[in-house]
Amino acid sequence: MAKVQLTRRANCVGGLYGRNGVGPCDATLDAEFVLPQFVAAALIRKISTNDFKLPRADREWHWFAKLPDSVIARIEQIVFEAFQR
Repeated sequence: MAKVQLTRRANCVGGLYGRNGVGPCDATLDAEFVLPQFVAAALIRKISTNDFKLPRADREWHWFAKLPDSVIARIEQIVFEAFQR
């Protein structure tokens, strides 16, 4: 799967998740996608608190709306796997 790039900013997914105990999401998301850190953090938070699915209503948010369904499905899978470890 090709990397999805939403931004050219250098400050993308980084150490934030290690402090919150979601370190595996950090490395996997960073390896597969180029996302701003606040978007990745919001995705992890929303997905992990909603039975590992991003609610339809949240998909309309400006940043999430740019992501294809296949990318959202992969991110949901990454978050699910990270929380199962």
